[in-house]
Amino acid sequence: MVEGRFFDGETAVAHDVTVRLTGGTLIIDGGVSRVWAVSMIVAAKDPDPDGRVTLSIPGSPARLEVADRALLRTLSTSGARMPTAVVWSVRHWVIGAAVGVVCVLLAIVALNELPRWLAPLIPESWERQLARPIEALLETDKRVCTSAAGQRALDRLAERLRVAGGITRPVKLTVLDDSLVNAFTLPGGHILIMRGLIDDAEDGPELAGVIAHELGHVAHYDPTAMLLRQIGIGVLATSIGLGDSGSVGAGLSRDLLTRSYGREAETAADAAGIDTLTKAGLRADGLARFFARLESHEDSATGVTGWLSTHPPTEQRRQQAAHSAEGNEPFTDAEWKAIRAMCGVTRPSKER
Repeated sequence: MVEGRFFDGETAVAHDVTVRLTGGTLIIDGGVSRVWAVSMIVAAKDPDPDGRVTLSIPGSPARLEVADRALLRTLSTSGARMPTAVVWSVRHWVIGAAVGVVCVLLAIVALNELPRWLAPLIPESWERQLARPIEALLETDKRVCTSAAGQRALDRLAERLRVAGGITRPVKLTVLDDSLVNAFTLPGGHILIMRGLIDDAEDGPELAGVIAHELGHVAHYDPTAMLLRQIGIGVLATSIGLGDSGSVGAGLSRDLLTRSYGREAETAADAAGIDTLTKAGLRADGLARFFARLESHEDSATGVTGWLSTHPPTEQRRQQAAHSAEGNEPFTDAEWKAIRAMCGVTRPSKER
């Protein structure tokens, strides 16, 4: 039997009753007794906030409120006039759940793939707008190193690699005074190099290898795609109640600076960097050597973080990046010394 509430239509008193189906009739017992023919029963269109559905029969002011889904489904299949919303069968719920899962999966695929297609279509002015909050975040805490000689050397290399790599957009390199061994690529072709990366590099080809790798991200629009993906995730989370509109944009700068673009994108940037260095007539052996040394730092538990953590140099990637030392040096001796002194302290080159 099922519990319900019965109103006789003449008073406001609610009677607690029990309800059961017998043949083609609905038996109502409790403070009142009624027998309703199932074929005459009509359900209200929508349940109330507590999930109760109101049942009645034409010509009578009385009404019955019940919330039992099994009873409602049985009434529907027995001839009562029930709205679709309250008589869904288990099959319907399973289909609905399956459709929901498919929609979520499609959304995940779209969030992963669409940014790659859309990123090249974003105007450069928009990309620069996306990069400004990140630049401000970093430059608020980090001093920009502005040595003229060192900056000229970096700009000359960047332009040479840009042309060799077929990148049509301008590329900007900025050195920040921070000991972290790291480099970041921002939307709009802006590459930020930490002083720690320059200090850690054994020679010019190693630094040039990292810069060429980052230019690979510029060529493939990886930073813009990542930001579009994170914005999409934030909007999706808000739409399903896992976030709020005020937090959609929160954390985008952190995500760009602390996450890898994915193994496929990193490997593609490696290949693009080596190809660009080769086309530019420069040595392309530095990137693999840089990988190997950073891995040895990690293996010896020295706590090296930064570029290693966001660009995981696995053995396979190091082997793929291996290249001969043929080609010209990326910097003259004077340029390399100027780059290493950009942040105000001249640091001797490391012994090979």
